[in-house]
Amino acid sequence: MNILYDLTAVQPRGETRYHGGGEYGKAVLKALFYAGLCDRIYCIYFADRKLDDWIEKLLSHEKITAIPIVDFDDISAICEREKIEVFYTALPIAYKKRPVSSKVEMKGTIHGLRYIECPQDEYAVKYYRGREKAVRYLKNLCYPLVRRKHKRQMENVLTMLDSCICVSEHTKYALMVNFPAFRKNIKVLYTPQKEAPSVTAEGTCEVNAPYLLLISANRWMKNAYRAIYAIDELYQAGFLQGCKVKVVGSLPEYALGAMKHRDRFLFLDYVSASELEALYRDCLLFIYPSLNEGFGMPPVEAMKYGVTCVISAICSLPEIYGDAVYYFNPKDMTEMKTRILYAYENQLDKDMVKKKEQEIKCRQEQDLLKICEFITCRE
Repeated sequence: MNILYDLTAVQPRGETRYHGGGEYGKAVLKALFYAGLCDRIYCIYFADRKLDDWIEKLLSHEKITAIPIVDFDDISAICEREKIEVFYTALPIAYKKRPVSSKVEMKGTIHGLRYIECPQDEYAVKYYRGREKAVRYLKNLCYPLVRRKHKRQMENVLTMLDSCICVSEHTKYALMVNFPAFRKNIKVLYTPQKEAPSVTAEGTCEVNAPYLLLISANRWMKNAYRAIYAIDELYQAGFLQGCKVKVVGSLPEYALGAMKHRDRFLFLDYVSASELEALYRDCLLFIYPSLNEGFGMPPVEAMKYGVTCVISAICSLPEIYGDAVYYFNPKDMTEMKTRILYAYENQLDKDMVKKKEQEIKCRQEQDLLKICEFITCRE
């Protein structure tokens, strides 16, 4: 069977070099290559965009035919020329129209319904400046229109796909609820783990105190603003003495102006993958107040070190993490403070946390092979 693999999904999108769909696509490509389920893999990629060095090296292998493209309109001719039977993309939302004919089976992965389930938040404007802030404010006001727009986009994606993977049961059933007419084959297979980088503490601005960790603070969907002020209020009330906070990602300075204990927060605009790994390893608590998740990988990356995680009780997260973490309502700052303080004084058993992480990892490894089988088997 001739498979065409969409490598454009792992390349930078605008100013974003790394994104969840891209990291997913990289893991699947590597697994597909080593699984040996097909004699040859055809890969398309944008010639003017960066690929990771290891991918460029992999593309030189005799089992892979790498085909540069200018835009998605090139795909149909490639399928015809190479007699492609299955086209797979880890990011089908990037397509406005089906890029292949009905003779080619189109498969893809749906990572979540983020902008349908959570199109706005009252604090989203805090993450923007100038014109971007005004645009975000208008989106908040017009969120029913924004939601309908994203729903039309997803409906178009589902129409294009012949079969798809969802990364959690939540995502599958959210699809069924929002698109009841969609009756095509849906498989639930966990998001694969990223390959863990080597760990280094260099460049992480060490503090000589235990610390809480927040990441992705520059993205409103990750909800760091509420968590930062919840922790600041705990400091103001005299709690968390001797403990600091490391925050990866930046918010506009004006959004932080009301903080009473700014000196106890260390904001890191950018950290490397190895530095982030060190931050996970060494933190006292990992706090993940996300407003929406299709799967939700970051907690498991901290749990492998036995770290106690305090996370949102939304979407897929309770399904994935069970009773191995503490939960809170991400929009209720009082509940958030309660759970953080409780977790600070009642940390979970490290061995229990690591055991749950191993269970998740085992499922991810099994499902990664199933993803490869899904791609290489014609329905």
